[in-house]
Amino acid sequence: MTLEAVARTKSKSAPPIRDSTYTHNWGGLAIARDSIDEERHALAARILSLNTLRNQNAPISTLPPEMQASILIESIRGNVPFGPELSWSDRTALTLVCTHWRTVAVGTPAFWARGIPLTPRKELSTMLARLKCAPFAVKMLDGEGIPSVEMLATLLTPQRLQRLRFTLGRDWRMPPALTHQCIDLFPKEAPFLTSLSMVKQRTPSHRTQINGSWAHLYLSSALKSYP
Repeated sequence: MTLEAVARTKSKSAPPIRDSTYTHNWGGLAIARDSIDEERHALAARILSLNTLRNQNAPISTLPPEMQASILIESIRGNVPFGPELSWSDRTALTLVCTHWRTVAVGTPAFWARGIPLTPRKELSTMLARLKCAPFAVKMLDGEGIPSVEMLATLLTPQRLQRLRFTLGRDWRMPPALTHQCIDLFPKEAPFLTSLSMVKQRTPSHRTQINGSWAHLYLSSALKSYP
């Protein structure tokens, strides 16, 4: 006898399941599932509490706060002026180690000052608050979204702008009107600017123009020339 035949025989011989029995069993399963979920959440909270306690007693957590702040800054410094691509979530993860680490990280403006992207993001106000009055680096990359005029006006502050990176691809997606507004918002004077990187893949439809007020600066650029 084949497996299909056995299955048909069993299905014919098995008594029908009453609706009330099905409802009762399903209700019991739902209660059991909810109980398991509650137990999982309780265990997750307990594990988080134990991890926090363990991290608080780790050797690195016993270092003086100023030394921990230096370690955090070095973790994002990298070998280039704008540091590695450390996202907001990556930086925030370091503040979740324990309460002490969070206190040190939030109180270290330089930890949040490198490579602020000019793209709409809900975390920008929090990042600026953690920067306090420290100078910061800004990067504008084509393809990461179109920045708002308000955001540009907030970040392109000559009194605090220390590093600026401006990268354009072959297909510049920003509307022409907003492009002119961006140019107008770029500071005419930048007394604290120490690094300016302007990168562009130039095609016949794209022309690179450098404002005369930036002429005294060293431009670290990667321009591709076309005949």
